Amino acid sequence: MIRMPVSAMIGLFFTALYFLAAIFAPVIAPYGMAEVVGDVWEPMSAEHWLGTDSIGRDLLTRMIYGGRTTIFIATMATIL
Repeated sequence: MIRMPVSAMIGLFFTALYFLAAIFAPVIAPYGMAEVVGDVWEPMSAEHWLGTDSIGRDLLTRMIYGGRTTIFIATMATIL
């Protein structure tokens, strides 16, 4: 049996976490992807962990949903 380095296990853990967050985005995202939920450029808070953007959308939600697009594009590029 080949033993993986600790750094590889940590990287694998975060990659798996990223994939799971992207797959289950509708379940774990606090708001809808295009939903305006606050004032523009709100700083980080308990309600908006990463703040809001120039339109008032939650940045954490947009990052979670953005992972889906990233995984789709990477998969299609690999297949081609």
